[in-house]
Amino acid sequence: MNYLIEKLANTIPNGWRILNLNDILDTFESGSRPYGGMFNEQNGSIPSFGGENIDQKGMIEYNNIKKISYDFFSTMTKGKLKDGDVLINKDGAQTGKVGYYRNKYYNLAAINEHLFLLRGDSFKVTQKYLFYFLLSDYGQKLLKQKITGSAQPGLNSRFVNNFSVIIPEGIHEQQKIADILTTVDNIIEKTEQLIEKYKKVKEGMMQDLFTRGIDENGNLRPSYEQAPHLYKETELGMIPKEWDANHLENISDITRLAGAEYSDVWYTVPEGEIIALRGYNVGENELDLSNIETITFDLSKRLNRSKLFKGDIVFPCVGSIGKAALIYEDNRYHINQNIAKITPNEKMDPLYLTYFLMSSHIKKEINKYNASSSQPNVLVGNLRKFSIAVPKINEQIKIAKKLSKINDVLKKEEKYKIKLKKLKQGLMQDLLTGKVRVKV
Repeated sequence: MNYLIEKLANTIPNGWRILNLNDILDTFESGSRPYGGMFNEQNGSIPSFGGENIDQKGMIEYNNIKKISYDFFSTMTKGKLKDGDVLINKDGAQTGKVGYYRNKYYNLAAINEHLFLLRGDSFKVTQKYLFYFLLSDYGQKLLKQKITGSAQPGLNSRFVNNFSVIIPEGIHEQQKIADILTTVDNIIEKTEQLIEKYKKVKEGMMQDLFTRGIDENGNLRPSYEQAPHLYKETELGMIPKEWDANHLENISDITRLAGAEYSDVWYTVPEGEIIALRGYNVGENELDLSNIETITFDLSKRLNRSKLFKGDIVFPCVGSIGKAALIYEDNRYHINQNIAKITPNEKMDPLYLTYFLMSSHIKKEINKYNASSSQPNVLVGNLRKFSIAVPKINEQIKIAKKLSKINDVLKKEEKYKIKLKKLKQGLMQDLLTGKVRVKV
C-alpha cells in the first residue's frame, strides 16, 4: 500500500474502504487517430480530444478541437466518449491531468492515444466521485508517483493495477460528496464568467474614456462620428479639442536602476525592510506580494533615485509589459532591475496615468518600440517617447474614478474566486478522505 494511503488507512471511518482502481473500473482504455494525423477544426466531422483539451482545473476545453473522419471513427473499437467519462492525460509534460467529459456539444466524440478513458462499475463508484478523487491533492500525488521516464514522462497502462482509491461503500454518499463539490465548481464557473464580463466592460470603458473623455455634465462626449467638431487630429488619433497629446518624458520623470547601481551596489537580503519590486509583482494597478525580494532600508536610502514614493508608478520594461501599478505609501518599495519608476508632474493625476499606461494606446506603443522578438522589451529611451492623452487635471480625476469603480468590482469578484477555490480545496481534502461525513 502506498505511504500516502497508509497515512489515511487508520483514520478513514466505518463504511469506507481502500480499493484498487482496477477493481472498481468497468472500462479502462485509450483512443487512436488515423495515420498521418488529424484534421483541423474546419475539416473532419468527429471531435477527437487530446491532452491539450484538459486544463489544470479538470475542465474540458471545447475550443480548437482536432477532428477525425466519421469513417475512421466507425472503425474505432476503443476510445469512443460517453457522457461522464473520466479522462487522464497519459504522457507529456502535463501527465496526470484529469478531466470530466460532458457531451453538451457533440453527440459523437473520441479521444486520441494520449488520453486514458475511465468508466467505473456503477455498483461500486460514481463517475463524479472518481473524477474528484483523481483531481484531489491525494489523487494527483498518487498519479505523479506512477509516472515513469524523465525525457518522455508518461503513465503505463498497468498503473491501475496498483493504485489505491479511498471510497465510501455507499453510492449515495459518493453522490452527495460529488454534488457538494459540483455546486462549488458551478459557483466558481459563474464567478469566472462574471469576471470575464467585467473585464470586457472595463476594456470598453477604457477605450471610450481615453478617446472621448467626460464632458462638464459627467457624461461621455459624443463620439467623433457623432460630433467631429469636438475633436482634433493628433499622433494618438482623434482626441477632444481640449486635450493635449504629449510624450511621457514631458509629463513625468522616468527612472530605472542604472547598470553600475545594479552590478556594483545592488544586493538583496532575506528579510529586508524594503520590498524590491520585480515585473512579477506588478499587476493591473495592484501589487502581487506572494513572491518578493527585499533590500535593506540603508541600501534603498543610498539608491534614492530609484526609491519609490507615494504617487509613483511602476511599469515593467521586460516580460510582463503593459501592466502598471500606483504606489500608495512611502518607505516600503524600491524598483528592482527591469522596472521603470514613473513620477508624474503636476499636470498629471497619478491614477489617471496608471490606467492610461494599461490602455490599448500603450499596447500599440509597446508593439512599436518592442526591442525583442522573443521577450517583450522596451528601452527607457523609447518609453520616454510614449504618446499620452492629457486632459485637464479635473477631467483626469473623473476618468480615473470611473475606472476605479469597475476595477473595484472586478477585484471583488477575483477575491471571491480565490476564496471559493480555497473552500473547494478544503472540502476535497475533508470529504474525499472521510474526515468530514455527509448526511445521506
